[in-house]
Amino acid sequence: MDNMDEDRRALQRGYGSMYEKLISDLNEIRSNTYDPITRTKQSLAAARAAAENIRKTFLEDPPILANEEIAFFKNVKPRFYSLWQFWNDVLNIEIRVPFGNKEILLSYFESHLIKLSHLFNDQLDFCIYIRNDETRNDEYYFTRKHANGDNATPYEMEFDKTFSTRRDYLLSRMIANEMLADYLSTRIAEIKGEQISGRPPLTDLQWTSQKVHLAELIYAFHASGVFNNSQLGIEKLSRGVSELFKVDFPNIYKTFEEIRIRKKSRTAFLDSLRTNLIRRMEEDDLRI
Repeated sequence: MDNMDEDRRALQRGYGSMYEKLISDLNEIRSNTYDPITRTKQSLAAARAAAENIRKTFLEDPPILANEEIAFFKNVKPRFYSLWQFWNDVLNIEIRVPFGNKEILLSYFESHLIKLSHLFNDQLDFCIYIRNDETRNDEYYFTRKHANGDNATPYEMEFDKTFSTRRDYLLSRMIANEMLADYLSTRIAEIKGEQISGRPPLTDLQWTSQKVHLAELIYAFHASGVFNNSQLGIEKLSRGVSELFKVDFPNIYKTFEEIRIRKKSRTAFLDSLRTNLIRRMEEDDLRI
């Protein structure tokens, strides 16, 4: 049983690695492809290939326990299929962009943004269920034994009884729509020449931890030379970070001296960041 559990955990980590590779591939496409249509087509192909890969992997070694099946169809499959759906939507929108002035373009993209509200309104109860992190109906929604073709939603792109549940596709569609709303808002903002709607400017960032923690971070940045090719002095770096996060350091050197003469860990904040990040990764591994 211990070997089987370890095999399952390895398989879960495998899905996580597949997702990380997909994101890496999409980032590389975005960095190296400048034509928007070509970039969209390549991103769609990468997302589709990854979705087909997890389907093959799942069917080769399907889960035995219900909680494993729920975890896959609630947390794994939608992550991949939402990206497939998103890039498919983007391609369908971009290849139909009309020729015209600013008003015509705004009307086109805004009309698509309005359409996204239909899914939320049509499936309000399920949207609330997911947003509230509820679990009471998970077995009904995310195991295959409760699914059949008659129960497929009108948003279903496919229904394969070996790889579908009542709600996994709908959840993928919800995630894709959130990404698409972000994308359309960006396109609309670009046309208007305004800041992206719904995204606060960097100047809204405010440091709410202890000042000494930020000082530790600033000196770590300076020691590592991560800004301006190591040519930025500690005072300028401190002033820039302080303005960004709305923190006043009357004497950054004095604060650093307090850090340096600590009797215990001199990098307590950096150590806590590392610990918290590793814990977050481990928690995500368990969800995948």
